[in-house]
Amino acid sequence: MTAPSRSPTRSSFSQAPSDEERERLSESFYQHLTRLPLRVTNFRVKYLSKVKVTKNDVIIKIKLQNLRLINASTDEKIEHTYALGCSLALLKLLFSQKGCLRCVENDRFDRIRCAKCYKVGFANTFFNYITMTLNFSRSHTKFLISIAELIHKYSRLRAIQFSLENFETYLDILEHRIRKDSQFWI
Repeated sequence: MTAPSRSPTRSSFSQAPSDEERERLSESFYQHLTRLPLRVTNFRVKYLSKVKVTKNDVIIKIKLQNLRLINASTDEKIEHTYALGCSLALLKLLFSQKGCLRCVENDRFDRIRCAKCYKVGFANTFFNYITMTLNFSRSHTKFLISIAELIHKYSRLRAIQFSLENFETYLDILEHRIRKDSQFWI
């Protein structure tokens, strides 16, 4: 008679990488990004004017962009991710209609990070609205806005093809490295 098989325990699965291993993997991915060939792209994001647009207009645009992203070929994924992130950033701005004097002159990405405006409490309202209407998690929404901000500031990222899954895994470390090597990415 054979012994009953045991189900795998937590210790038999691979453990989460250590900080040192994570740093090594993110450095490897960053080096891979810097060696990727540039491709020609004529993709342009059509910005909606904040004055003319309503929240429902932006939600409709986001839903269409999300469908395009899902159906996009590998070459087009980064452009559609960028467009989706820009629209989410605009929607977040619409939730914070009244900005402080410092924010009025900043671009949409700098303004949504303003600590003074954040204290007003629009962030929870925004994320709850996104979860209810689009079924996006808070972390996924933040990721899309972060990607759009990086691509907006460092246009070379738009011209390379990379894995969004890997980028999401190492976002904090890669963001720091890209800002550090900003001359290369502009």
